[in-house]
Amino acid sequence: MLIDFQGGEENLSQAMTTYSELIEKWNPTPLLLNGVASCHMHQLEKKDSLKLAEKELLKALEKVLEPCGVQLTDSVSEPL
Repeated sequence: MLIDFQGGEENLSQAMTTYSELIEKWNPTPLLLNGVASCHMHQLEKKDSLKLAEKELLKALEKVLEPCGVQLTDSVSEPL
């Protein structure tokens, strides 16, 4: 999937909608969660965008570690 982040707010909004639809249809995967995090990171002017990106990245990491039986604790992330 190719998402054009250079097109401004409209493209970011469309990307978020696309990722949300794919997550709803196929469940969250690390790839889709990373895409959502990328969208948040491209919206740095919005309050809490980095916090939202971090949340999505941690979800993606949990998905990767889940088959190994490894669980993240809430203390993994330091406050930004």
